[in-house]
This record gives sequence, structure tokens and C-alpha cells, in this order.
Amino acid sequence: MPAAQWSFANGELASLLDSAGVLSPSRELPWLVRFTESAIELEVAEPAAREARLACGAAAFTLRLALAARGTPAEATYGAGTGSVRLVPLPPRPPTGAERRLHAAEAGAPAPGISPGVRRALTRAARAEDAWLVVLTGPRRLHGVTSMVRLADEPAELTEAFHRKLDEWVGGRDTPLGVLGVHGDGPGDQVRAGAALQRVRLTAAAAGLPMSVLSAGVRTTGVRERLRVALGRYASPQAVVCFCAGWDKTLADPGAGGITGL
Repeated sequence: MPAAQWSFANGELASLLDSAGVLSPSRELPWLVRFTESAIELEVAEPAAREARLACGAAAFTLRLALAARGTPAEATYGAGTGSVRLVPLPPRPPTGAERRLHAAEAGAPAPGISPGVRRALTRAARAEDAWLVVLTGPRRLHGVTSMVRLADEPAELTEAFHRKLDEWVGGRDTPLGVLGVHGDGPGDQVRAGAALQRVRLTAAAAGLPMSVLSAGVRTTGVRERLRVALGRYASPQAVVCFCAGWDKTLADPGAGGITGL
């Protein structure tokens, strides 16, 4: 049986890539894009750019969702030693209800907290991308996470402006935080973590929850290790998220070139 192939009308693929944040008008995003009828591959050009790998994974997930919504789904494979993701076409099929909801999802007004059902949906969304998500509520647990973020191994990365924003973000409120990770900490694992972040963000949006991503405070290995031990996980956390508005709008912003912490 011949392998599935994509067929795009003139300009349709470029439009899909652009809307997913895979390409931008300036073409300055930090990854390379290669595409044929049988594969689309994204590879981060800067090997050390962890945030770029997360953003690349998020963009790849958004593209997968757009492809599924048009009835031409894709399977993703992640390069073990490189910051790359390869999408290959699967046999055409109608989009599922979940795919339609995620593709149309936009965050509305913040919901009052996270219900058990939404919490389960968020953790299932992470697992669907071979990732894990721990949702934290309550002042003690929130203070524990933010305290660890402040104790980064490289204080120069945590500026005074960053601390002010962190205080504004969660200070004085029982704002739910989430910690997301994957089973591994290589370049390919970080791209996969970005895809999981995007699925979780869209799942939250479908439930009326804005989600913001904190990256500046978890760049260092030491902080991620402290979070891992505190959460009792075997694998390294990759991001801390807040189910609220006000930090960043999207994971894969065509104009931003990656995930930003401020």
C-alpha cells in the first residue's frame, strides 16, 4: 500500500505554516523548515536554545492540529539528539470532535479556578503528547514553586523586572500553577515538551482558561532538578505555567521567535 501524501492548493501550505507560527513574514524564527509531499520537518538552528525548542514543538503541534482539521492528519516523530520534529501524512480522515474544539479554541474570560474535570482534561492533554502535568493550587504549594524559581543557579538571568512580574502574576491570589515535563531532557524531548505545552494551552482555552508560560525562571538545570525532586518525578520539568492571563499570549508567536518569560 503506498504511503500517504499531502496535496495542497497553491499557497495553502504556506498559509498553514504561517498561521501555525511555523513561518513568519520576516522568516526569522529560530528553526529551519523543510517540506515535501511526504514530510514536513522543523529543526531548531541554535543547538543550545532550549526556549526555541519548546516554541518549535508548540508550532509543530499547532500545524498538526491545522492539518487534522482539514482532514489530512499527521504523525510526529522527534529527533532524539536534535531539536527537530518530523511530520508525516497519515491516511485522510474527518477531524475528530476533540480536534475541532482544540483548533477553534480561544481563551475567554478566566474561569473561577480549575474544576476537577478540567484538571483531568489538562493532565490527559499532556499525556497525549507523552508528557506529564502537575496542577498545583493552594498558597503553600504555590509559594514552594515560586520560591524554587527564585533560587536559580544563575541569578543574572532573574532580573528585578522578572521578580516584580512574578509577584504581580501570583502574589496575593490562589492562582493555579502547573509544572509540565517529559521523560528525558535532550533536544528532541524539549521539542516534544513544546508540543505538549501547546496541547495543554489549547485544552485550557477550550475550557475558558487563559494560560501563560513561565520560561525565564526554569532555564537552569538546578531549578528544574529542585522542581523534579519536590514533585517526586523521575523526569525533568520543562516549564511552569499559570492558568491566568498576563504573562504571554501564545507559545508559538510568529512575531516573537520563541517562548518568552517577560
